[in-house]
Amino acid sequence: MRDWKAAISALVISSVCLGGTATSASALCHVCDMFLHCVDQMPGARVCLESPGVCSMLVPCVVSPGRVSDDSEEGLLTLSMFDAVGASAPAVETDAGPLAVGDEARGSGPHTRGRLSAAMLAHGRDYAVWFADAADGGFALRRSEAGGAVHVEVLEMSGGTPGRVLASGLLLPKDRLRAVVQVDGRERVLIVQAAAVGRGDLAAQQARLRKSLREAARELPPTEKPLLQPRPL
Repeated sequence: MRDWKAAISALVISSVCLGGTATSASALCHVCDMFLHCVDQMPGARVCLESPGVCSMLVPCVVSPGRVSDDSEEGLLTLSMFDAVGASAPAVETDAGPLAVGDEARGSGPHTRGRLSAAMLAHGRDYAVWFADAADGGFALRRSEAGGAVHVEVLEMSGGTPGRVLASGLLLPKDRLRAVVQVDGRERVLIVQAAAVGRGDLAAQQARLRKSLREAARELPPTEKPLLQPRPL
């Protein structure tokens, strides 16, 4: 299990690779705490991802001294990946339900009957992340806020280079984006949800989603390291 010191090291490595990224005061910064949860803190990272036993920080977040972040809302995104069973196709499922992760994101359709293979909760607003597999493939995900909705794109990745768009959608808080991705040599079905959550509702949403991540830890196949390695894109 990666502890908070390892998570901070990941942020330092990202800072060296990217040379630091200045953001406006409206962008929240996050760090991994000792419980492997993402919490608000400046300086920190623009993107913070929680998954069973792992917390990762990507892209340094720098806010000018004396400026205060507009933290009335938190950008959340859930990612659940299942082994593909039968044929599937990209789609946006409207009004599918509240933000969910792991088994809670399966829904009632036939596309997500396979074994759960990854589950993550991401904090951040506008970003792009490469979820790399062992062969430097996997997929990338772009998130950007658009008024009361969130635009999400899933892209094919090969050798660190983005390829074609596998799925995209302008998601309302209860919508789910479905994509078919290739990870670790096999086809998987990816379910993504995203929303800007108000501070009044944030604690309850985080508690519910973190409970789902703990339950997902019992369902995920045992591996020496996570199937997906988040990297800045």
